[in-house]
Amino acid sequence: MGLGCMGMSQYYGTADPDESVATMHAAIDAGVDFFDTSDIYGAAGAVTGRAQAGFGPGSGTTRW
Repeated sequence: MGLGCMGMSQYYGTADPDESVATMHAAIDAGVDFFDTSDIYGAAGAVTGRAQAGFGPGSGTTRW
């Protein structure tokens, strides 16, 4: 199951990085193992990096 991260960028208004990280952590808890992001999403890539800090092999996340 995946989570699209475009909404965590400037495309839909002002993004809240802390809320985006919390959303990604909640998604992991819900079983999401794929995060769809792109360099064209601007800050979403940096937010994804913050969210994955502390998660590594065996964490249940397979792709960022």
